[in-house]
Amino acid sequence: MNIYWRYFLAVVAFFICTVSSVEAQVVLESVSITERADGRGVVIRNHLSMIPDSFQVIQPAENRIQFVIYFDGIESENFIEAELTDDIEQINYTTGPGFFAYEITIREGISYLGNAYPDVNQTDVLLSLEIATAADLAGVIEPGLELFEVEPIVEEEESIIEPEESSPGTEDTVDIEVNRINATFGIKAGLTSADIYGVGYGRTSRNGVLFATYAVIDFPVYLPYDLSLGLETGVYFTQKGFTDITSTKFSGIEVELDYIEIPVLVKLKYREQNRFSPHIVLGPYIGFLANAENVREDGERIDLDEFTSAVDFGGLAGVGVDIHLGETIVDLQIRQSIGFNTLFDEITFNDEEKLQQLSLVIGLRF
Repeated sequence: MNIYWRYFLAVVAFFICTVSSVEAQVVLESVSITERADGRGVVIRNHLSMIPDSFQVIQPAENRIQFVIYFDGIESENFIEAELTDDIEQINYTTGPGFFAYEITIREGISYLGNAYPDVNQTDVLLSLEIATAADLAGVIEPGLELFEVEPIVEEEESIIEPEESSPGTEDTVDIEVNRINATFGIKAGLTSADIYGVGYGRTSRNGVLFATYAVIDFPVYLPYDLSLGLETGVYFTQKGFTDITSTKFSGIEVELDYIEIPVLVKLKYREQNRFSPHIVLGPYIGFLANAENVREDGERIDLDEFTSAVDFGGLAGVGVDIHLGETIVDLQIRQSIGFNTLFDEITFNDEEKLQQLSLVIGLRF
């Protein structure tokens, strides 16, 4: 199987070279609002894939603050808008060649002083809105961007309020669901090294391959440490078994076991940085036996179906990275699975063998 590993490593090297040659792009994933730790206002976090070229805060009035992110080719089509707080009346978003901007309208009687700075992770940009007095804002007020002055705030309020009054609440819920869940589909292939555990007789691993069609569903659930939650599943054909057997119950040199497997895995993904998103997967799998054979030295094959359990159930864990190339995602993973039930169901043939497998997998999603 050495030649398979060489091919696989060559493919990995190709994708790494491709990624390094692609121009970096800032992607705005979402905008969120949280209270300041000192209770003196709020912080607006701009969740970005990498630090932009520059950003700017403009305060054209006591109750209006404009914020602009500058980067050539910034991607902001599918970002998740912030949920407004009691003090923020509305946020109007706009974009153009090389920039993304929004204007915050603060409720009457409240004044904020805006200040922006990069987060400690050097990807997100934070806009701090601190409670201020008229004296604090005396030297800060300056003319704002014209792109927000083309449509007066009153007209924008009417355009937002009227649909809410005339449309049932269920329509808003549907819009939120469309923005909240994202599913991608693709294919996978990889190399495997399978073995058994729980027995005393000698054997070595069987090297094989796997193929799959799979799907990943991403939920906009933001966890600590910039983790997001997803679900990965699919239909896999995978080769398992063991070789060089010393047990007298086998007349051959190799036991070949092929399965159709369906894993259901929780996927915890770290925020994308420079197109790379590290992740871990963890969850159960169920496998259905497709073939079981004992291969002798002369090449003769002996059917083991009548002795082998028709279903294999176990757990799977893995680490990997998603590489974002435009609309295509390259998925690299190292995975380890362990079977929970015994391999053979015939009482006289069962020595409590259980399956385990290590696999190196590459996938493409669209």
